[in-house]
Amino acid sequence: MKSKSSKKRSKKELKSSEAKVLDDKILYPITIEDITEEGEGIGHIDGMTVFVHNALPGDHLLTKLIKVKKRYAIGIIHQMLERSENRITAPCPYARQCGGCQLQEYDYAAQLAFKENHLIETLKRIGGIETYQYDGFIGMASPEHYRNKGIYQMALVKSSGAVGFYRKRSHDIVDVKQCMLQTQSTNDLIYLLRGWIERSGIAIYNEKTAEGILRRVMVRDTQKGDAMMVVFVVTKRDKTVDRLLAAVKAELPPTLKSVYLNYNADLGNTALSYDYEHVYGDPEIIDTIGTASFKISPQSFFQINRVQTERLYDVVVRYASDIFGEKQAIEVAQNFEQMQPAAKQPCDETIVNTVNTGAETCDAAAGDIENAKNIEDGDNGDNALEGLTVLDLYCGIGSIGIYLAKHNPRIARIIGVEVVSNAIEDARVNAAFNGLENTEYHVGKAEAVMPMLKERGITTDLVILDPPRKGCDEALLSTLVAMAVQNIIYVSCKPSTLARDLKYLTENGFIVQKVTGVDMFPWTGHVEAIILMTRSGSGEKK
Repeated sequence: MKSKSSKKRSKKELKSSEAKVLDDKILYPITIEDITEEGEGIGHIDGMTVFVHNALPGDHLLTKLIKVKKRYAIGIIHQMLERSENRITAPCPYARQCGGCQLQEYDYAAQLAFKENHLIETLKRIGGIETYQYDGFIGMASPEHYRNKGIYQMALVKSSGAVGFYRKRSHDIVDVKQCMLQTQSTNDLIYLLRGWIERSGIAIYNEKTAEGILRRVMVRDTQKGDAMMVVFVVTKRDKTVDRLLAAVKAELPPTLKSVYLNYNADLGNTALSYDYEHVYGDPEIIDTIGTASFKISPQSFFQINRVQTERLYDVVVRYASDIFGEKQAIEVAQNFEQMQPAAKQPCDETIVNTVNTGAETCDAAAGDIENAKNIEDGDNGDNALEGLTVLDLYCGIGSIGIYLAKHNPRIARIIGVEVVSNAIEDARVNAAFNGLENTEYHVGKAEAVMPMLKERGITTDLVILDPPRKGCDEALLSTLVAMAVQNIIYVSCKPSTLARDLKYLTENGFIVQKVTGVDMFPWTGHVEAIILMTRSGSGEKK
């Protein structure tokens, strides 16, 4: 992995007169040193940074350049001279064509090491953040079939309907019979869907001519596979749509609980419109995260990987308790114990890291679990947040706040803020569905809502940030500073924007206390993290 100093040196070399102009007609030998978040290999030729499609760290190869810019070049693999020791045969037969995964040929343990290093180095390089308690990187014991949602594209390929995903860097469709990331129940449903489409005679939408009816299909599934939702995206409803729906109803799988139409005649790339018609079945399906249950509608934002979501939320619960000097919540240890293999059997390192005990063996980890179980009820994490107000910003359907409230029933109030009105409606429904009366939700930008809450005399003990990949608006960060917020838990889905935001906050009085990484999307370059921050002087450095 490239060091910070080597990256700086490369930039200097790039600007110097010594850097050569690369020729796209020449084959260049190159050793891949790193990869991007998008899974592109990174190497250097005569001081020029080169991104190579499908290349992995440790590969030594000949590359043909397909694009040469002033500061970088893009290449493809012409000939592999020496394979990386971490390169494997892709477990998915569509890996080289489909754009859904970037790291299919990268050993999973190596993926975790890359993501962990990428998180730590990005915090250092962009945020200037090096001093904190690092609590490990949480991987998956079985990193397949974890996606509870899929949007399948439709196309005509050689006069037959293709159902699958976009090819890398194009809008061509790869016909996917089985996706190793989608749940098996979703794969089984897509198999039935192919027959329904054929029998209905419905015209597949042609993106180039804007003709046809059926554009795509969205499938939602629960972790247990006991409730599924299908949304057919069509340009209009005609007799072929009715025949499609009749075919579905005639062969209705017992797990398919909800069917919708979504009307989208837009010529752009928007996957779904806001125009839904509930055709039959239940209006929502229900999924669970730990002890919290959630009603999921077609438009609901709900975490894709439910297994890892629970582990991530457990870290949020623990960090919330840690703010006030309390011991780790017992529930986290109990969840871990349920995942453990039998005593004295080999233990997956990624599972051990889940409780962040630092134990090197299962026996050692078991000892730490037993210590956690011996915490008396009066000292557990549930009591740590008694009488406190938690502000859940970018709250979506409210899942983090609801989960936290379910694990800490003495919280005085959870206040959620989100700009998407449909998400706030879902949050209110789900708070009531979980029997919570200590919640309130507001539609609007957080930086506008927070001052209004202050005018009502509401102060917050903890702010939870869960922004999209672009990170937080600077206006929000300045509001957090101006309102003298004391404690922040930041849930991030992109290390670079996380580091940028933490740099702003640390320059304005906050200290990064703890960091945990989570692999929410195995076989891709995405990296999630949970950060605990406190205002300088509000508590001792852990």
